[in-house]
Amino acid sequence: MITLRLDLNDEGAPYDSGFDDSGPFADTPPPGGVSLESALREFGPAALEDLIPRLYALAATLDQAHAEGFVHGRLHPGKVIVTDDATFLMGRRVPAGGRLAAEADQLAFAGIAYEWMFGRPLTGPADRPVAVRAIPGVDRGAHSQAFTRALLAQAAQRFASCEPFVDAIAAAQIPSLPLAAADPDEDP
Repeated sequence: MITLRLDLNDEGAPYDSGFDDSGPFADTPPPGGVSLESALREFGPAALEDLIPRLYALAATLDQAHAEGFVHGRLHPGKVIVTDDATFLMGRRVPAGGRLAAEADQLAFAGIAYEWMFGRPLTGPADRPVAVRAIPGVDRGAHSQAFTRALLAQAAQRFASCEPFVDAIAAAQIPSLPLAAADPDEDP
């Protein structure tokens, strides 16, 4: 198995996205893997610090498949497999064309991201701003804009690919400044 590793910070590469001989989607689940569908039922929504790297790994897998002219075509939480340290897409690659297009994968990916983040599925494309729950340390308006754009019914108005959508979600996090210890030699 060839593995695409996504280094996101100085602490190492927290999550991988697997590739096997059939292409960017795995044929068999990895040992210890559980479907996102099951994980959501058992554990609920993911914490952002866990979710964002996993979304980047999936976005990289989808974007690579799309660049090579393939789509997943049946993307849903049951096809996303998570382990402690990796995230995989199950399925067979399908040549893009006709009703199967990268835009459909992107719409499904955004729906999965929403359910993974908020614990409830969406019912279809966005025809108005997507409501998101407040999350501490996250700009709620920026989150709503990212999901609304990714879920628009008009594919041409969505993000160019999956990774910029994840970039928009990650950018919605409000950076927190570390508290500096007071200098004992400094006068109050």
